[in-house]
Amino acid sequence: MIRVCSRKLTQRPAFGGDDNAFPTCGLRIKALRFLWVTLSAHKWVILGERRGARELEENPLLQNDRELRLFCLAKKGDIDGEIDSYAMRRDWEQVQTLAEELGDIKWQYRALAQLGLAAFYDGDLETARKNVGAALIAATKNNDAGAQIRYLTAIGIGLRESQMPTMALPYFEKALKIAGATPDAGYQFLTQEAHLETLIDMGQADAAQRLADDILANARQRDLPQREAIVLTLLAHVAQRRKDTDAAQRLLRQVLALTQAGVVRLQGPMGVRS
Repeated sequence: MIRVCSRKLTQRPAFGGDDNAFPTCGLRIKALRFLWVTLSAHKWVILGERRGARELEENPLLQNDRELRLFCLAKKGDIDGEIDSYAMRRDWEQVQTLAEELGDIKWQYRALAQLGLAAFYDGDLETARKNVGAALIAATKNNDAGAQIRYLTAIGIGLRESQMPTMALPYFEKALKIAGATPDAGYQFLTQEAHLETLIDMGQADAAQRLADDILANARQRDLPQREAIVLTLLAHVAQRRKDTDAAQRLLRQVLALTQAGVVRLQGPMGVRS
C-alpha cells in the first residue's frame, strides 16, 4: 500500500522540473506520477516505453488531466530519447502544445530544448542550436538553474561533436559554475563526463586525469557503476592513444567486470550517439 505522505511520492522528478508545479490531486495521480518517474529514472527503456504508451492511450485520468498528461509525456520523452528520436520528438511536440494551452512558460522552453536535442540526434545542427539557445535564454530569464545547467551542457556537447572542443569548454565551465552556486544541484555527472571528453579531445591529459579521478570518486561514493564504467572506458581510450596497452587492457577489464555484473548499459553523456 502506498501512503499519500510517502516521501518518494513527493520528491522531485528526474527531469529538471519542479514536482510542486503540479497540484496534489489524490493518491491515484501521485501513484501515476511516481510510476513515470520510476520508469525513466531507472531507465527501464523498452518496458517503460511500452507501458507508458499504453497508459497514455488507455488511462482516462491521462486523457482528461492536461497537467498530469504533460508530466507523463515528458517522462515518456526522456525514455524515448534513449531509443528513438522520432518518438521523442512526437512526445515533446505534445508537451509543447499542452504547455502552450496551459500557459506554462517553463514547460514551453523545456519542450523547445528537448526538440532541439531530437534535432541534434537527427543531424539537424541548425535547429538544435536555435532551439537549445532560445531555451537557455528563457531559462536564464526565469532563474531556472537546473535548466541552465542542462542546456549549457547540451550546447557544449554539440560543439564538441562538431569538432570544436575549444569553443565547447566554456559552456561546461559555466554550467559547473552555476551548479556550484546552487545548493541542491548535486554533482553534475553528465556535465563532468562531457567536460572530460573535451579535455581528452584537446590533449590535456593531466587535467583529464584529475577530472576522471574526481568523477570516479563521486561515482563510487554514490554507488553509480554506470558512471564509473563510462569514465573507465574514456580512460582506456586515452591509454590506447598513449600506446599504453597494459593500462588500456586493465581499464577495459574493469569495465567488463561491471557489465558482466549486469549493472551498467554504456552510453555517452546525455545519451548522445557517438
